[in-house]
Amino acid sequence: MAGAEPLARASIAALAAGHGQAAQALSVVVAESALKVALAKSYTKISQEVRIDAKEVGLRALRYRAALAPVARFYTPYYASVGEKPDALSRHVSVHFADANHYTEVNGLLAVMLMTSVLRALDDYWSRAEPPGGGEAVVTL
Repeated sequence: MAGAEPLARASIAALAAGHGQAAQALSVVVAESALKVALAKSYTKISQEVRIDAKEVGLRALRYRAALAPVARFYTPYYASVGEKPDALSRHVSVHFADANHYTEVNGLLAVMLMTSVLRALDDYWSRAEPPGGGEAVVTL
């Protein structure tokens, strides 16, 4: 994911410069890419697995899962032929149904925050995990 770092920095710079729409678009794509690479699962499975039961996990796993918890809402399904677009930041709307009403300053900020927490959690996990056989690690929830 080293190639995503310049894009993550650009999304933060876009937000700081008042370009919330650009920040949202870039942050959504970076977060989505990191999640797909790290978890190697469909967005539906990821959305289901990020839910937390604090009684079932240790402190390290709780921190990791808490950072990824907003991903469940991020992956709320939306299809143009069914229902209304969600107001909250949505990967589906941001990527597949670009609409100026969804690209808001608030959603731009939320996208940057989500991207940052996802990248931070995955970096923390990867920096401690030793993949078997020297290959790439797949993060498990």
